[in-house]
Amino acid sequence: TSLMDVASGVECVISDNASSMISVDGNNITIKSANSNDEIVNLNSVNGSIIESTTISDETATFNNVAKGIYIITIGSESHKVMVK
Repeated sequence: TSLMDVASGVECVISDNASSMISVDGNNITIKSANSNDEIVNLNSVNGSIIESTTISDETATFNNVAKGIYIITIGSESHKVMVK
């Protein structure tokens, strides 16, 4: 499921099992996850290369200053497609 707030331009992607929510605000990607802390989150290019990794802390992980493009976010066994405009 994908939601778009037209006024702010913020897109949210909500997984079908509702364990994570990914929002894009400008060139920043924020992941809110009910998954356990210290879980690794990867920002991947569409060809599968890992661009950056971080861990969930206090149910949140953030990627800042991400270039415009389409990315795959992986959180454990979950994968989500995200566009930074």
